[in-house]
Amino acid sequence: MLVDMFPRVRLFLHVYAFIIVGLLGFGFLQSGAEREDVARVEVGGALVSGVVISLGLLSLERHIEQAVTERQTREQYQLALAMERDLTDRDFSGLKLSNLRLEGRDLHGSRFRGADLSRVDLSLATLKESDFSYADLRHAVLRGANLSNAEFDGADLSEADLRGADLSGAEMGTAKLSGASLPEVTISGTNMLLTNLGSFKGDSTQSGWYLAAKTNRLAASLIHAKWDPANPPIWPDGYTPPDNNWPVDATPQ
Repeated sequence: MLVDMFPRVRLFLHVYAFIIVGLLGFGFLQSGAEREDVARVEVGGALVSGVVISLGLLSLERHIEQAVTERQTREQYQLALAMERDLTDRDFSGLKLSNLRLEGRDLHGSRFRGADLSRVDLSLATLKESDFSYADLRHAVLRGANLSNAEFDGADLSEADLRGADLSGAEMGTAKLSGASLPEVTISGTNMLLTNLGSFKGDSTQSGWYLAAKTNRLAASLIHAKWDPANPPIWPDGYTPPDNNWPVDATPQ
């Protein structure tokens, strides 16, 4: 819809600018008939105002064009990826893929270094051994995704939904996890030693935000988390791990 409306929006902005500049000039010239010296100042002011308005409209046009281009690009990616059967071992590094829906897709071993994946839906996707280093994953939906042995160093996972995801063996590095939802994740051998924990959300049984020490915040967000007792996560220094919900009869990882 935005693409279809853009020519009309641009025409409206130009007409609006001409009307405003014309009204300003007319009003200032009228006052100039009474006081010529004041009129010169006011006409100059009208011209300056017109220039400012025109520059503002040009800037707005550029922002609209950029938004249209980004939306068209996302739609093209969505269509192209929907038609692809095999998305494993692909290189998406540096691409703008925000808001894409890739739920349930197999992207095993793909590279997303520095990519914009904000608000992307990757729920139940297979992303094991994928590289998300320095990617923007804010508000991304990774619920139930297989992220085992993935790389997240420098990634921003703020407010991401990771409920029920498998992060076994993942290298979190210096990833940001402020506000992320992590209940019921699998974290066997996950390295969180240098991770920016921020403040976390618990599940619906919790009171919401935890503003105590970072160890308490992480424990609350990791409610019902589980890991192989023989392959525990690497916790931040001074951290007291939460209860392990690893099933007694589970196969060791």
